[in-house]
Amino acid sequence: MRRKIATFDQHGPSATRIAWWASFLATLVLVFALGLAKSAQAVTLPGGAGSVAAVVLPEPEEDPAAADEAEEEWEFEECELSEDEEEEFCADDEGEEGTPPECLLSSAEATVSTNPAHDSVRLAVRYTARASAAVKIDFGLRGRKGSLSLGGDQKRFKLAGVFRQTERLSETQMAKVAAAKSFTVELQAVNTPRYCHRYFDRNLTVKRPSGAGLTWSEPTARSGA
Repeated sequence: MRRKIATFDQHGPSATRIAWWASFLATLVLVFALGLAKSAQAVTLPGGAGSVAAVVLPEPEEDPAAADEAEEEWEFEECELSEDEEEEFCADDEGEEGTPPECLLSSAEATVSTNPAHDSVRLAVRYTARASAAVKIDFGLRGRKGSLSLGGDQKRFKLAGVFRQTERLSETQMAKVAAAKSFTVELQAVNTPRYCHRYFDRNLTVKRPSGAGLTWSEPTARSGA
């Protein structure tokens, strides 16, 4: 009696395992590839010749400090610098009469009268002030024969009044007075900011006959600035 010898395929189980792993890895690769395709589609813009990848960048957050700085600069532009650029004056600081309260004076109107018969000129300043204060006064002229300083003074102004000053001149000085084109009057309360000059300096360019001489005044009478 012959025995039937059974034979087994030694490579069967190993081949099965290899095929299973290969199928599993292929599935993973396919899933990964599909995920990349979806991501690329989300950031791809259509173009005429193909697709162009668009890079989406996050919007920068606003810096609160930079915003505050910009606001301060805008507020700074609303102010007006004085001529010497050392101090500033804002329109909101003006008093009820249109002049800064720290300048102390509220209004000033000046005239200059010449008297050739007595070789003299007379300055008159009608003023109002917020408080009694010592005020510096200087006046002079400009004309065809040159400029001439006619003197300076310092007086205490009350709340309202008229300041008067008369200067006796030489014959040469009176010749410059006769050729004058304008008179300048400078007023400033002591220990007040420099920019106060702009509100109370006067340029007298209008002349009219007055008695034996002339009277000089501003083109229009004005109060304050």
